[in-house]
Amino acid sequence: MSYAVDEFGVDYPGGTFLSGDRFLACPRCRELVDAGDWKGLRDWIGPNGLDTSSRAMLFGFKAHRRGGAVELAAQAGPEEQLS
Repeated sequence: MSYAVDEFGVDYPGGTFLSGDRFLACPRCRELVDAGDWKGLRDWIGPNGLDTSSRAMLFGFKAHRRGGAVELAAQAGPEEQLS
């Protein structure tokens, strides 16, 4: 699954990390995102998976997501889906 997003940046001490135009999601993450269960998503990722920069990316995804999930074609890697 992937979600289209309006590209955004997260500032780091060494510069800005750009999000790109898509976020990939596993099936469980999709369920949580589609349900709007952001706390559940944070819990699913786990406390060790959400440092400050990861929280900033998750918040950016929430704020900049455009529409629902799009299925990835079978046998195709994510890079093939983004073109």
